[in-house]
Amino acid sequence: MSNNAKTPIRLKFKTTIKHPGELPEMMEIFVEGSYMLKDGKKVYIQYDEVINEKQSRTTLRFDENDGIIMRNGSVKMRLPFVKDYDQRGHYEADFGQMPIIVRTHHIDNKPLNEQQPTGTLTVRYELIVAGASVGEYTLEYSYTEGK
Repeated sequence: MSNNAKTPIRLKFKTTIKHPGELPEMMEIFVEGSYMLKDGKKVYIQYDEVINEKQSRTTLRFDENDGIIMRNGSVKMRLPFVKDYDQRGHYEADFGQMPIIVRTHHIDNKPLNEQQPTGTLTVRYELIVAGASVGEYTLEYSYTEGK
């Protein structure tokens, strides 16, 4: 696997959502995607997923301190992450665009490379809409080279 070259991957993506006063919700998906490592530390992952029976393309870009998740298709979303800082993002669907604030608490990025056969990315953040927290989110990605 060479640096700056796209590599097919198998991706497991687990989301845990804790809304105030409720039990945590968990969702897990398994998809095929592509992976690229730039400059030895910046991870790029792309995959397609079906949300409410409509397809969207998701792109992740992360290093050790910051990152972004962008979704394009039936749902458009921009979630920027900078550890220990609030960042402005947006979520757009049939109802229109909604501004959001992402308060990132934790980023742990362990890229896939020749020495590391499984890559992992964990992000924990709080989502704020109209000045109020709507929940704590934990995203856990693990991926291996595909075929």
